[in-house]
Amino acid sequence: MKFTKLKITGFKSFVDTTVLDIKEGLTGLVGPNGCGKSNIVEAIKWNMGEAGPSRLRAGEMNDLIFSGTKGRASRNSAEVVVTIKNNDNSMQSLENEDEIEVSRKIEKDIGSTYTINNKGVRQRDVQILFADLAIGSRSNAIVDQGQVSRIINSKPQERRQILEEAAGISGIHARKHETELKLKSTENNLEKLEEIISNDKLRLKELSRQTKQAKRYKNIAENIRKTEAIILYQRWNDTIKYIEANKIELQSYGDKVDDITRNISKKELIKDKIDTELPLLRSENKNYSNLLNKLEVEYNILVNEEDNLLVEQNNQKENIIYIENEILNDSKIFNELKHESDELSKEINKLNANNDKSTLNKINENLEKAKKEENIILEELKAAEIDLNINLSQRENFISEIKKLEIEKKENIQYLEKTKKELSLLKKIDINKDTKEKFTKKIEQLKTSLLKFNDEEKDLQTNLNDINTKIKNYQDSINKQNIILQNNYRSLEQFNASKNILTKLFESENDNTVLNSLKFPKGYEKAIEASLGHGLKASLEKSDIEWRNIDQKSLFELPENLNNLAEFTKGVPEVINILKLTGIVNSTVQGDQLQNKLKPGQQLVTKNGGLWRWDGYTHNEKAKTPANQILQNKSNLKEINSKINKTLINIDKNKNEIDLLEIKIKNAEKNIKIYNDSLTIINENKLKLRDEIELVQNNLASHIENNSEERAKVAILESSIEKSDQKNQLIITTLDNLIKQQNSLVKEDILKKNIEKIAIANSDKKGNLTNQISIYQKELSFIENKEQQLEQFKNEKKRLSNQIDNISERLNKLTNRKEELEKNIKDMQLKPNELKENKKNILEQIDKIKKELFDSENKLSVAETNNRNTSNELKKLNEELILQRENKARLEGLLTQAAEKQKDDKSIIFDKLNIEPNDFHKLLDINEELPNLEKANLDLEKLLLQRDRIGPVNLVAEEDSKKLVDKLEEIENEKEDLVNAISKLRTSIRSINKEAKIRLMEAFTKVNKNFKILFTELFGGGEAFLALTEEDNPLESGLELMASPPGKKLQQMSLLSGGEQALTSMALIFSVFLTKPSPICILDEVDAPLDESNVDRFLDLIESISEKSKTRFVVVTHNRLSMSRMHRLYGVTMQEPGVSQLVSVSLKEAEKFEKTE
Repeated sequence: MKFTKLKITGFKSFVDTTVLDIKEGLTGLVGPNGCGKSNIVEAIKWNMGEAGPSRLRAGEMNDLIFSGTKGRASRNSAEVVVTIKNNDNSMQSLENEDEIEVSRKIEKDIGSTYTINNKGVRQRDVQILFADLAIGSRSNAIVDQGQVSRIINSKPQERRQILEEAAGISGIHARKHETELKLKSTENNLEKLEEIISNDKLRLKELSRQTKQAKRYKNIAENIRKTEAIILYQRWNDTIKYIEANKIELQSYGDKVDDITRNISKKELIKDKIDTELPLLRSENKNYSNLLNKLEVEYNILVNEEDNLLVEQNNQKENIIYIENEILNDSKIFNELKHESDELSKEINKLNANNDKSTLNKINENLEKAKKEENIILEELKAAEIDLNINLSQRENFISEIKKLEIEKKENIQYLEKTKKELSLLKKIDINKDTKEKFTKKIEQLKTSLLKFNDEEKDLQTNLNDINTKIKNYQDSINKQNIILQNNYRSLEQFNASKNILTKLFESENDNTVLNSLKFPKGYEKAIEASLGHGLKASLEKSDIEWRNIDQKSLFELPENLNNLAEFTKGVPEVINILKLTGIVNSTVQGDQLQNKLKPGQQLVTKNGGLWRWDGYTHNEKAKTPANQILQNKSNLKEINSKINKTLINIDKNKNEIDLLEIKIKNAEKNIKIYNDSLTIINENKLKLRDEIELVQNNLASHIENNSEERAKVAILESSIEKSDQKNQLIITTLDNLIKQQNSLVKEDILKKNIEKIAIANSDKKGNLTNQISIYQKELSFIENKEQQLEQFKNEKKRLSNQIDNISERLNKLTNRKEELEKNIKDMQLKPNELKENKKNILEQIDKIKKELFDSENKLSVAETNNRNTSNELKKLNEELILQRENKARLEGLLTQAAEKQKDDKSIIFDKLNIEPNDFHKLLDINEELPNLEKANLDLEKLLLQRDRIGPVNLVAEEDSKKLVDKLEEIENEKEDLVNAISKLRTSIRSINKEAKIRLMEAFTKVNKNFKILFTELFGGGEAFLALTEEDNPLESGLELMASPPGKKLQQMSLLSGGEQALTSMALIFSVFLTKPSPICILDEVDAPLDESNVDRFLDLIESISEKSKTRFVVVTHNRLSMSRMHRLYGVTMQEPGVSQLVSVSLKEAEKFEKTE
C-alpha cells in the first residue's frame, strides 16, 4: 500500500484545487510562517475521519471551509481526496481495486460525506480503513508540532497511553468499562429484586390474614341482607294496621264539623240586627260628649287664666328680690376679681425675670442625642425580635396547614370507607329493570367520565408545566445563593487571616491583664496606650509584673478643670489613680501650654496618642512607642471576631436557603412523578372507559334486557373510590413536604438566645443612656413647668379681665330689668273681677249637658254588651270549626301519606326482593314469628357495628394471594438468572484484564527493543531503556524513560537537557511507529528544537526507516539542512492575502524562504 497523491479544494486557505504528489522517500514542505503549511497536515487528518474541530484549530466544522477574502468570495463546501495505490492487495474489501480514492466533503450547515472510489461510506468505515494501515488522525504516524513537548512534559501514567496504542488495547479498555457498567447495573437489579421478594413475602402474609377477614365479612353481610328484608316487610305491615285504625276517627271528625256549622248560622242572624242599631246610638252619644268637652275646656281656660295672673304677680315680686340679691353678689365678685388680677400681674413679672431660653435649648439637644443612641440599641433588639416573630408565624402557619390537611385526610378516609360500604352493598343486590333508556344513560355517564378525565389530564399537564417553571426558578435561586456563599467564604478567609495575625500578637499574654479587662468607648485607644504604656500588659493577679489596688484619698486637681481618663473607663480599679491623674486635652498646642502647670504624677494625653508628663517627658502624636497599636489591635481583633460571627451566620443562612431550595426541588420532582403517575392512571382509565363504552354499546345491541341502574352506580362508585385514593396519596405527600419545611426552620431557642445576647451586649450602655435621659427629662420638665405656669398665669389674668367686664355689663342689665318688673305688677291688679263672671255662665251649661249624656251612655252600653257576647260566641264556634277541620284534614293527610308509604314499601320490597309482601315468608324460608320492627333495627345496628369493627376488607385477598405466589416464583427464577449473569460478567472482566496485560507486555518488549536501537542511532552511542513504574500491575503502571547519553550517567528523561529530551522523545515515537509501520508518516516541524548535528542524525534515522519500511515521509520544516536532505521540495506561498498556493521549488529557492522567515 502506497499513498500517492493528496488533492485539496476549498479547505481552509486552499481555495483553489491543489495537488500534492507523495512519492517515495522524503517529501518536504517549506514556506514562511502563516502561509498554510500546517493546513496540509490538518487536511490529511480531516480526511482520515477526525471529528474534533479543536484538533484542527477550528471552532466548528464550518470554519474548515474557505471563508473568503477581500478579493475572493467564500465557498460553501470543501473537499480533500487521498489517493492510495493498492499494489499488494492488502485491503481485503478492496482487493480487486488497483487504486483507492478516499474523499471527504463538507457542505456548510449540512455536514460531511465520505466516499471510497466514489461509493458513499460511513465515517467509521474510513477510520477502520486507515486503522488497518496503522495510521489515523490521532495515530503516532502523524507527529504535530506539540507532540514532542507533550511527551516530555507528560507524567509516567499519561505516557502509558503510547504503549496502549502500540498494543492496540484501547478497544479492550472500552469493552472492560462497558462490562463493569453492566456488572454494576446487574448487581443493582439483584439488590432491587431481593428487596421486592422481601416486600412480597410480607404482603403474602398480610393477604392470608385479609382472606380470613373477608370470609367473616361476607357472612355478616348476608345476615345484614336478611335483617334489612325483615325491616322492609315490618314497615309495610305496620303501615296497613295504622290506616285501618284511623279511618273510624276520621268519620267522627266529619260529624262534629256539620253540627258546628249549623250553630254559627243562627248566631250570625242575631249579630246582624245589633250591628244595625249600634251606629245610631254611638253618633248621639258622641255629639253630647263633644259639647260637654267644649264647655269644660272654656271653663278651664278661665280658671287657668285667673291662676296664671296670681302666679305671675308672685313671680314678678320674686324676680325683683332675686335681681336685688344678684346685684349685691356681683358687686362683691367684681371687687374680688379686681384684687386677684393685681396679684397675678405681680407673679407674671417674677416668672419673666427667671426664664432662661439658652438653658432650655441645651437640655433639649442633650436629650435628643441620648434618645437617638437609645433608639439604635432598641432597633437592633427589635430586628432580632422581628426575626423571632417571623419564625414563630411561619411555624404556626405550617402547624395550621398540617392540621387542615390532617382533617381533610380524615374526611377523605371516612368518605372512602362510606363509598366502599355502599359499593359492597350494591354488588350484593341483583335487581333487573330491563330498559333501553338505562343502557343509553350508562353510555352517557361513561362519556361524561371520559370528558372529566380529559379535563383532569389537561389540568395535570398545566400543573406539570408550572412545576417545571418553579424548578427552573429554584435552580436560578440556588445559583445566586451559591455565588453569595462563595463571596462569604472568601470574606471569611480574609477575616481568619487577619484574626490569625492579630491573635499571634496576644498569644503569650495572661488573660487577667489590664488590656483584657479595661472597658472604654471607641476612639480612646491611643489615649489609653499613651497613658498606661507597658502597664497595659501587666497582670491584675500576683505576678512579677502586676498592678496593685492602692486607695489614694488625696490626688492633685488637674489644671483648668480638665476631664480625666477615669471618667471614660471602667472595670479595672487598680489603674484608677493613674487615670484620674491623666487629663485629656484637645490639641498639641493645649498640651504644650498646660505641661508647666502639672503637679507630680500628673500627665496630659490627646485622643490621637500625644503625651505630656509632669517631669517633662513628652512624645507627640506621630511618635512610635512600644505601646503603640496594642489597644488598637485588640479592638481590631474584637471587630474581626464580630465580622467572622456575622459571616458564619450569613453562611449558615445561605446553606439553609440552598438546602430549602433543594428540598423544594426534590418535592417538586416528587410532585412531577406523582403527576406523571396520575397521567398514566388517567390514560389507563380512559382506555378502560373506551373499552367499557364499546362493551355497553354491544350489549345494548344484543342484550337490551341485561343491564341495571345499580351496575351504573357501581361503576361510578368504583371511579369515585379510585379518585379518593389518589387524592389521599396527594394529601400524604403534601403533609410530608410541609413537615420537612417546618423542620427546616431555624429553631426558636437559637433566635431567643440571639435576642438575649444582643440585650446583654447593650445592657450597660442602655442603662447609662436611660439614666441620662431621665436626668435631662427632669430638668426639661422643671423648665417646661415654669413656662406652663407662666402661660397659665397669663391666661388666668386674661380670663379675670373678661369676667370683670362681663360682671360690669351684667349689673347694668339687672338694674334695668328690676325697673321693668315693678311697672308690670301695677298693670296686673285690674283683671280678676271680669274672669269670675264668665266662669259662672259656663258652669250652668255644663250641668244640663251632663244629664242628657248619662241617658245616652246607658242605651249604648246595653247594645254593645249584647254585640260583644254574640261576637264571642261566634268566635268560639269558628275556632272550634277550624280546629275540627284541621284535625280532619291532618288525619286525611296522614292516611294519604300512609297509603303512599304502603305503596312505596310494597314497591321497595318488590324492587329489592322481587316478591310481593304476602310471599315474604316463602322467600326467606322463615317459619317462626318475625321480630318486631324495633328489635329488627337493633339487630341491624349490631350487625353493622360488627361489620364496622372488622374495618376495611380486601374482598379479592384470596385471588391476590394466589397471584402473588405465582409472581414470587417468577422473581426467584429471575434472581437465579441475575446471579448467573453476575458470575459471567466477573469472569469476562478477568479475561479482558488477562488479554490486555499479555498484549501490553508484548508491545512493551517490542517498543523497548526498538527504543534502545533508535536511541543509540540518534545519539551516536549511549544507552536507554523503558521501565514500568509498577511491574506487578502493568495495566495501571506508568512508563518511565531512562537514558544515558554518551559520557553521562543513566537518569530519567526529565533530568536531560532540552535537546536530549527532544531526541529521546523522537526515539520513543519512532520505536512505537516501527512496531507496526504505516505507508506514510507526517512530521510537522519536529526538528525545530534540534541543533545542526542532532538534525543530521534525525534525518539519517528517517531515511533509514524510509528505505527499510518503504514508508513515505512528508516533512514540514524551516531547517536548511532538512531542506537539503529532502528528495523533493514543495513550497507553500501566500502571494494573495488569505489564499495558499503549492509550488515545486529548488533547494536554492528553499534557502531563500529560510532567509525570509
